[in-house]
Amino acid sequence: AGLRAFGSTARSPTMSSVYDRISIQGGRITIAHDPAKSATPQGSVIVLHGLGDSSRGWADVAAMWSARMPTVRFVLPTAPERPVTLNGGMRMTAWYDILSLDADRADQPAEGIDESKAAVEALVAEEAALVGGAGKVVLAGFSQGGAVALYAGLQRAEEPLAGVLCMSGYLPKAGSFQAAPASKGVPVLFCHGDSDQVVRYAWGEASRAALAAQGCTALDFKTYPGMEHSACEVEIKDGAHFIAASLGVALYRARRTRLPAVGWRKRGWGRAGRRAAIGAGRVLAAQKRLGGIPNSFRAETRRYKAALRPCASIGRREGDRERPARAGRRHGTRSMRLRTVRGPGAALVSCRAGVYAAFIMHYKTGSQGAIHNAIDVGA
Repeated sequence: AGLRAFGSTARSPTMSSVYDRISIQGGRITIAHDPAKSATPQGSVIVLHGLGDSSRGWADVAAMWSARMPTVRFVLPTAPERPVTLNGGMRMTAWYDILSLDADRADQPAEGIDESKAAVEALVAEEAALVGGAGKVVLAGFSQGGAVALYAGLQRAEEPLAGVLCMSGYLPKAGSFQAAPASKGVPVLFCHGDSDQVVRYAWGEASRAALAAQGCTALDFKTYPGMEHSACEVEIKDGAHFIAASLGVALYRARRTRLPAVGWRKRGWGRAGRRAAIGAGRVLAAQKRLGGIPNSFRAETRRYKAALRPCASIGRREGDRERPARAGRRHGTRSMRLRTVRGPGAALVSCRAGVYAAFIMHYKTGSQGAIHNAIDVGA
């Protein structure tokens, strides 16, 4: 559902075919290109997660991008575990150490960042061998991952990258950072919410100013009003357009799968209910195609269906346009953003392609957070 907002003329494979191309090896998730669209991949995107996260945290977004760019590979590594001073020395996945949230990040030593830079460079070299050079590789990251993307992507003395995407990130060790002359023309897109209290908006602006002062010429900075330390649908759309432009590939339009919706008219759900029934049909079709779903997957499916059912009946019985949203919050469906939907059966609208994609991602990667992430972006 969220993919339709991107808009384009070409058509892409269905989301189900994207998940068929996912492979997991250790902490790395790879989404291969679609051989039906291109014999060889036309580019590669390396996506780095934030502090304490893993590759699974951004797998759903990478799958959405892959549906728009089926000729491109997407690789999501997981950072090693290390003690983090910010969290009292607790070990967690981190690209480097962070001392505190209060001090200016640019002045912190960022211990371990050079090791992460070396690991990212090795991954870039690996992907460059598959796609025909580092000039066809985009380095993207969120928060701490975005900081590493800037740090590693703009210090390449030879064969610069196709682009660097920094989402809610900043330039670490800005006082001693020196962009390589060969990388000063690399396109860089900063995406930052002006209400971010974790990586402050001012730090993002200061990072752009520091790079501009060093002669980086292809800098773009997009601000998202009201967004905190997170990602939003518009930002993901902007990221897709930036990646496609950097790699010189076409953006495809998501193809909607038509499945019959049985019983929606009889139950009085209206058009909203019909769309919901189609979404439920997608879940059932996925279960049949995958040929055996774990009990946890079935339990999640039943839980969301059970949560949606009383919302529709309340709205239909009382005729209250606002009631489905309030009922949804009481039944544990707050993350489905029911506040934006109105009318009888409104709660069921959320059981569309976003939930379908989230369930499949949950099955493929075991990511508990993928369900809520995909719903927030796509439903």
